[in-house]
Amino acid sequence: MNSNGVSPRERLFTVLDFKEPDRVPVTVRSVKPMEYLWANQDERLAVLLGLGMDEPVRVAPRFPRHPEVSVRSWTEEADPYPMRHTEFETPAGTLHVSARRTSDWSPKDIPLFSDHIWSRGVEYLIKKRDDLPALEYVLCEPRDDDITAFLEQAKAARKKADEHGTWLQSSFHGGSIETMSLLGSKNMMFLLHDDRELVEATLDCVSRWGDRLLEVILDAGVDVVYRSGCYETIDFWSPAQVRELFMPILARQTAMCHQAGVRMHHFIETGGMPFLEDYAEIGIDIFSALDDNGTNPMNLAECKRILGGRVCLWGGVDPREAFERGSTEDVRREVLRVLRIMAPGRGYVLSTTGSFQETAKEENVRAYIEAGKELGEYPLNLPAE
Repeated sequence: MNSNGVSPRERLFTVLDFKEPDRVPVTVRSVKPMEYLWANQDERLAVLLGLGMDEPVRVAPRFPRHPEVSVRSWTEEADPYPMRHTEFETPAGTLHVSARRTSDWSPKDIPLFSDHIWSRGVEYLIKKRDDLPALEYVLCEPRDDDITAFLEQAKAARKKADEHGTWLQSSFHGGSIETMSLLGSKNMMFLLHDDRELVEATLDCVSRWGDRLLEVILDAGVDVVYRSGCYETIDFWSPAQVRELFMPILARQTAMCHQAGVRMHHFIETGGMPFLEDYAEIGIDIFSALDDNGTNPMNLAECKRILGGRVCLWGGVDPREAFERGSTEDVRREVLRVLRIMAPGRGYVLSTTGSFQETAKEENVRAYIEAGKELGEYPLNLPAE
């Protein structure tokens, strides 16, 4: 609870209802320059809330694989990089994936889903339609004991959120990163023309599994579901492909959230401008992260014009230039720039488009928080340009 008596949860839900809060909520993604201040997630929450940020409690399911699936991993020495192999033995067949271990990416085992695999992969898990029955075992439905354990974890997280006056959030991927990891991102692009049925069948398998995880999350009584759709944009696909492959999944999962009384937070960074009306029609509640730099940038003013009053907009602050090479005054100017565009008319949460990396200055991160709290007070009285 802040000194003015408004809790982060009250502030966020006032914004989500397009009413006027005491100030714009101030959030952030990861904060690497400040990670030395905490040893675990509880301490992270206490530090960020103590700085006056609007930080949720997070909970996410992590379920083991099917008991009849055995996993074997090994490393093969190769030039210039060692090759890591993982093999999944299932009752329906064997699946194999291999990837190069580079100096900047050398996990003990190859993650099932990771965008780091795409540029390092040599062989991907799914190669043909006959592999999909085995995939059904790897992506098995959570068992009763797993669900019970997660619901107990969520119950404790809910208690913590209530004690801190903040909201409870869970997250999951919508299907794109999983399918691109299973097929290989470049392979998937070619397969859309050469074997579209394989792409659609893999995506269907993944999204049905995701729906089941979402059902468990919704049963846990969370307030917000954070869904990553950052690979469902024109950065990778044509507008028609996005609408055909991914929009039906987003619509279905948003409807599931709303049926449970939970808000849907849909995250991308760039490449979403052609889909603003789609997002509004689907009914997502929150749209982030509104990166207006780089390839296929998000036009903040257009996002506000088209989605304002219909979808809560979240983000827009560039965590790079001003924070890594600028001064605290440069940070204040960046916050002010974004607030001038996004804060009028309510329905906005101040946040960064990406994470603060180690190269960001801690004093600049702190300046961002203070500028957001000061300049974002309602009724707005922002300094003139």
